[in-house]
Amino acid sequence: MKVIHLCTTDIKGGAHRSAYRLHHSLLQMGLDSTIWVAEKRTDDPTVRSIKLNWFEYLNSRLRWRHLPIKFIRYWKSRPEGYTVFSDHRSLRGKALMESLPGCDLINLHWVSGFVDFPLFFRKLPSNTKLVWTLHDMNAFTGGCHYALDCDAFTAACGACPQLGSNNPKDISNSIWHQKKEVYRGFEYHNLRIITPSHWMKKQVQDSTLLNQFPISVIPYGVDLDVFLPHDPNQSRLELNLPLDKKIILFVANAVKITHKGFGILTRALDQLENSEGVLLVSLGSGKPVMSVSVPHLHLGHFRDNHQIAKVYSAADIFVIPSLQDNLPNTA
Repeated sequence: MKVIHLCTTDIKGGAHRSAYRLHHSLLQMGLDSTIWVAEKRTDDPTVRSIKLNWFEYLNSRLRWRHLPIKFIRYWKSRPEGYTVFSDHRSLRGKALMESLPGCDLINLHWVSGFVDFPLFFRKLPSNTKLVWTLHDMNAFTGGCHYALDCDAFTAACGACPQLGSNNPKDISNSIWHQKKEVYRGFEYHNLRIITPSHWMKKQVQDSTLLNQFPISVIPYGVDLDVFLPHDPNQSRLELNLPLDKKIILFVANAVKITHKGFGILTRALDQLENSEGVLLVSLGSGKPVMSVSVPHLHLGHFRDNHQIAKVYSAADIFVIPSLQDNLPNTA
């Protein structure tokens, strides 16, 4: 079987790392698997990137020229702390479809800014099966990746709180309706939705965009040859972490994103009766800007999985205070 994975990048965030691990697991099983990305961060020859020459880029910009104008009106009204808000079209749409070789199955992953939904679903050969692993909610919303306390995706989006909008016919409503048209024409039996968690399955079933397609729950896999316990003291020595502290660990690809809950953790730490001997260690891109009542060390972003495993081994407690999440790799 020949399998192609589509993902915006290969190892940048949790969704991308999950896709990359799945790809290599299929290779180990003897399947013909490749992963196609917009941004390649490894030197892995089984990862292929879509590059645009200047002519293709110019054509794409002309085709996409109206989109920035639609988003400009929300730049000032959009509250801080939310994840990216994504359109369903892409600069690389045409180049991607022209580059992809024939295959038996395509596995979509986190594809925002990479896969052009209208073009992809229209051009996909009828004999190619499609699996879509949903790493967040974007596939069935009007643009957000986590809806938090908004349930507008169960209707038709609009008046989007993540845009600071009160208009029921705003761009989130427009994107929602365009996605509806894209999915409406796709054969039921040619698409299977995969969710890593039962919670995400429930969100899909509550949505009005993808609830007509079959859904399976398949949790993320973890490489147990990499993510296994290491000696805590040795791990601390290698990471230059103190041996005499109780280490509380917080991990998120983007630490400052509100729904990852770093603010909740800091408020919990404020309530500690005795914080002596405690060290908060955070791992991820973007250093937290809010003050913490206990000593805090931010390690930054690690690419190497072996190093990440040692960070976990060095900690006494791991805390995941997410407001909303989809079986993140940290857990």
